[in-house]
Amino acid sequence: MKLMVEVEVLDTVCRHINDHMVTFYARAPGGWDIEYGTDGMLVDENYYTFEEITEESSWGHSHEGAEPLAAFEVPSESGAVS
Repeated sequence: MKLMVEVEVLDTVCRHINDHMVTFYARAPGGWDIEYGTDGMLVDENYYTFEEITEESSWGHSHEGAEPLAAFEVPSESGAVS
């Protein structure tokens, strides 16, 4: 079965600093933002040491002009999200 769904891509592609994953966000039909990614770092938990990351990405992820999550908007009396 092949399922085709239109989704809105919300921001630019980026590479994360902590796990080196390349990702983008898309808005799901229910109003939630979902982050899709690939090419992440393989972590060996026996040798990995954690560190505090203070930056979101090496490059990308411009959230400029991003709309709030539709899932958090209050529905109008007609049931439509405003």
